[in-house]
Amino acid sequence: MPEIRNPRTIYIFVTGGYDSIFRMCQLAMSHTPVQGIYLNLPNVDGTLHHRRNAKQEMSAIHAVVKELRRMGYGQYIYPIQVVTELKLSNLVRNTCNRFYKSGCWTRPVTQYVYMMELSLQMNKIIETGVLCDPDAVVYNTIGKYINPRTKMLDIDQVATAGDFELMIFRNLKFPLCGNTKEQMLIYAKKNGFDHILKKTISCWFPDSRGNPCGRCNMCKDRIKF
Repeated sequence: MPEIRNPRTIYIFVTGGYDSIFRMCQLAMSHTPVQGIYLNLPNVDGTLHHRRNAKQEMSAIHAVVKELRRMGYGQYIYPIQVVTELKLSNLVRNTCNRFYKSGCWTRPVTQYVYMMELSLQMNKIIETGVLCDPDAVVYNTIGKYINPRTKMLDIDQVATAGDFELMIFRNLKFPLCGNTKEQMLIYAKKNGFDHILKKTISCWFPDSRGNPCGRCNMCKDRIKF
C-alpha cells in the first residue's frame, strides 16, 4: 500500500546546498512535514557539464537531517526521495531547447529541466531553493511572472501575455524568491539553526576529499559565515 502522507506535506528539491537546506530547516522547525527530493541524475546539467558532488551533497543532506532529528524535528522529515532515472518528455525538452536558442538559457539542459519534468509527472507542487537572482536563468525566463504572494507562476498573467510555453513551470514554487543569503543567515541565527547551514556544500567540483574547488560559480557565491 502507498504511504499515507500528511496533507500538509511540502515537497521540496534539496541539493545539500545553503538555500534548499535553509528552506528544509525553516519548514521542519515550523512543524511542517517535509518531503525532500534529490535529483541524482548523470545528465542533470547536460552531457557536457557533469558535476562531481553527488556523494558530498547526499552526505550533507544526511548530516542535516540527523541534526534536525537530534533537535527534535525528525518527525517532520520524511526519508529523502532520491531520483536516479527520469525521462524528459518531448514537451519539456523542446521547450527548454527553445529557451536556450532564444538566449534565455546558457545551456539547453539544466537542473530546472528535470525539476519541471518531475513536478509535472508527479502532478505535485514542488518547492525549490532558487533565490531568483536577476542573473539566474529561471528569473531571466519567468521572473516577471512570479506572483509575489504565492511565489509561483502567475498563470493568468502568462495567459494574458500569451507566453503559454512557460506553463511547464506551473508546478514549481519559489518560496525564497526575493530573499538574500544574508537575510536568510540572520533568520537562521535568530531561530537557532545557523550551525546547520555550515554543514551544507556549495561546490560543483569538490576534490577527492570533498574539499571545495574554490573556482566554480557555487563556490564564488558561497556566503561567508
